[in-house]
Amino acid sequence: MTGLVRGVGDLLAGARTIIKTPKLWPYALVPLIINIVVYIAVIGMGIYFFSDIMGYYLPDGEGWYYSLLRYLLWVVLAVVIVIGTFFTFFSVACVISSPFNELLSARYEELLTGQRPDEGLSIVASLAAEIKRLIVYIIAAAILLIITIALSFVPGLNLIIPILWALFSGFVAAFEFLSYPLERKGLSFGQKMVFLKANLSRSEGFGIGIYFALFVPVLNFMVIPAAVIGATSIVVLHDRQSPASFRSENS
Repeated sequence: MTGLVRGVGDLLAGARTIIKTPKLWPYALVPLIINIVVYIAVIGMGIYFFSDIMGYYLPDGEGWYYSLLRYLLWVVLAVVIVIGTFFTFFSVACVISSPFNELLSARYEELLTGQRPDEGLSIVASLAAEIKRLIVYIIAAAILLIITIALSFVPGLNLIIPILWALFSGFVAAFEFLSYPLERKGLSFGQKMVFLKANLSRSEGFGIGIYFALFVPVLNFMVIPAAVIGATSIVVLHDRQSPASFRSENS
């Protein structure tokens, strides 16, 4: 529980750091603008088409079995639409802003350590790495969707569907933003997974905080730059406490 709270605190600290550190404003401005534009566009489309999608897919009919079927399908469709909207926003915003997020992360690491960090990925490489991560997210989300559909037909168990998606979304969000500072240290995809598993509760708290921050007015506009700062802080602190761990992972 302490790790979860610390993870949420890392995100909030990232937002405060952005506000209180003028040196970061030029680096945070582009991700912030991208976040605002994409968020408004995607969330607006999700709200606009929600009723139409529900009306199209939910069956009509009388009898208790139709009521039960409508209820089960409503749960599944609602989860799919909400998570689909979240991932659409998350994916589009992260892909577009990934080169700028890398610059913001590197600049903040320099302010924290007083040393210029190792050169990160180029713009093309950063976009390519982002797309690779996106493909992995989509495959994992498809698997979880199949599990969701199966659970929706089991009374009682269908109640855990939102919890499963929140945990999954939290892990994806944490992995996404921790990738910026971790990739500068040369960690591969598998090594980044090891890092997240070793710091699982804090990473989940951080990622779940990002997930729910997307639904909080004003804070949702700052969530990407705040998450970049929070993730960089987590990695730098880990490096200070266990400097040999990154060297051993890269050896």
